Order: sequence, then C-alpha cells, then structure tokens
Amino acid sequence: MSGQDSSDSKDVLEALDRVLEELRREFAANPEFAHRVVRALGANVVFDPKLAAKLINPIELVARETPEKVAEQLGGLSAADLKKMAKDSKLASPSDVAGKSKEAVIELIQRRATLRIESRRSDV
Repeated sequence: MSGQDSSDSKDVLEALDRVLEELRREFAANPEFAHRVVRALGANVVFDPKLAAKLINPIELVARETPEKVAEQLGGLSAADLKKMAKDSKLASPSDVAGKSKEAVIELIQRRATLRIESRRSDV
C-alpha cells in the first residue's frame, strides 16, 4: 500500500468520524429522529419513560406486537400520558378518555388502533 493510499484512508476515516459525531449529536438533541432510525434498523427500542409517550406510535405498536406486549409497554405510562397519546394519535377524543382509568385507556387504544389497522387493510 502506498503512502497516498494510507493518507486517503485516514482522510476518509476522519470524515466518517465527523459525520458520525454529527449524527450522535442529532440523536441526542432529537430523540424522535433517533427513535425512527433505530426502528428502521429493526432494533428493539427501550424508551426513556419521560419520552415514551411522545415517541410511541400506538398504531405501529399494535400492528407489530402482541396485545400482551402492547399492554406491557403502555402500562409503563401514566394515565395522563396515555390519554394524551390517544388524543394525539386521533384514536380518541377528549370526551372518550375523560374519567377513564389507565387500564381502560390502554384497552381503548388497543381496540381503536386494531380497528384502524383493519380498515387500512380493507382499503387496499
């Protein structure tokens, strides 16, 4: 290997290091982006409890996990976070979740996400 090849390799590795460092910074600053990238890689994602409600897409969760796994993942969230998730994902209105227990909101999310998935399949 000539000296030129070694220098080129070093330049390439340094450039890759800079790119990867920028990605690490973006992942740290933007957990939603990090979550999407990790999910695209097919890796199992463990959420920071403070970010889980914001990052979990309940429809995707119901589509890929068993009902027991869905209930387990959602069970780690507070009732308020679950209600916000249900409303933000358009699975429930504020009146749908008002006064409901955490368990009832989890069941509502699972049921309505399943209905949404089934309706999308029938539209195809």
